[in-house]
Amino acid sequence: MPIRISAAIAVLAATSLLTACGSGTGTTAAGGGAGPSGTKAQTALAPYLQPPAALPVSKPLSKTPPQGKQVYFLSDGIGLSQTIYSGFQAASKELGWTAHVQTWDAANPATLNSAMLSAVNAGADAVAFVAMDAAAIKEGLKAAADKHVIVVGAATGNKPGTAGISAEVNSALVAGVTRGKMIGLGIAAAAEKSGKAAHVVNVTAPVYSSILKPTDDAVASTLEEYCSSCSFDNLNIAAADLFSGKVPQLVVSYLQAHPDTNTISIRAAGLMQNGLVAALKAAGLPSIAIYGDSPLEAQIGELQKGDATGYTGNPLAVQGWQIVDAIAREVVDGNGDVYSSADAPEWWLTTDAKLSSAQPEFPAGYEAQFKKLWKLP
Repeated sequence: MPIRISAAIAVLAATSLLTACGSGTGTTAAGGGAGPSGTKAQTALAPYLQPPAALPVSKPLSKTPPQGKQVYFLSDGIGLSQTIYSGFQAASKELGWTAHVQTWDAANPATLNSAMLSAVNAGADAVAFVAMDAAAIKEGLKAAADKHVIVVGAATGNKPGTAGISAEVNSALVAGVTRGKMIGLGIAAAAEKSGKAAHVVNVTAPVYSSILKPTDDAVASTLEEYCSSCSFDNLNIAAADLFSGKVPQLVVSYLQAHPDTNTISIRAAGLMQNGLVAALKAAGLPSIAIYGDSPLEAQIGELQKGDATGYTGNPLAVQGWQIVDAIAREVVDGNGDVYSSADAPEWWLTTDAKLSSAQPEFPAGYEAQFKKLWKLP
């Protein structure tokens, strides 16, 4: 999968109602000394060390969904979106639906809303979008509502009940919090094993606060609960620095100014972490532990080589199937919004994880599980 900046996130930056902060730090917790004793964090982390066996939403539909639906996926064309769409397309085919891709140009943010409008006007029964604020597609959402088109968001921070959106899959407000808890537990568990406190810099981008902040906050609160001697500090990356590739340089500068820091927690690793491992080695800082969420193939490869310490799993194709399941639930039973409060499949990946591919999809046999939910043979 090509590792490139997500154009969807770029548009989110362009349309965000938030004010982007500049690069800087803001301490949210402090501590020092030896690490925690006992195994409290290790015990709490244990359930996440194996991939889940079942899907988070597992109630069967009341009947098989009708065939012939026209479902659209708004895509920026990058590898991340293409992988989600591969699952979306495969799931649609199982239901006898026709999947369409409606593309948009990240260089022209207005085309994002135009893509939604085009899908609606083309006769879509449902439209799916990924990692976007509802404000970016305001007119499209209104048009969809006017024509009773089902709209499903994925990996967003939009609140449940946002006007025009039927369901949110992999919500930052639910799954994002779980991911933050897993990262915090991973760091605290390592501190228990080593007997040394973790001094954490949390690398994040305030311009994406609606998506990233729930995870940031969960990392901090989990560390406070499980490792009171650990410290936590935010390194806020401005959008201009992120898109100009300055994240590795800024992280190295922070570490040089804060020599006690021994741990990095990084958001959206597939976007923000590119080049970081090489930069740390070049600066003579190879022993810094790296934790994060949303890794892509490059980051998982670093994990398998021991250059990173722990990541939350990111089953992208499964997310595509979940989007279709949310649409099917809305079509059949009018309850697709069950996903808005549901977690995502979660697996804590470490160097010990036995991965069948560089981008693992789980739970095992998920295709058959979905077909059973849909009452398909």
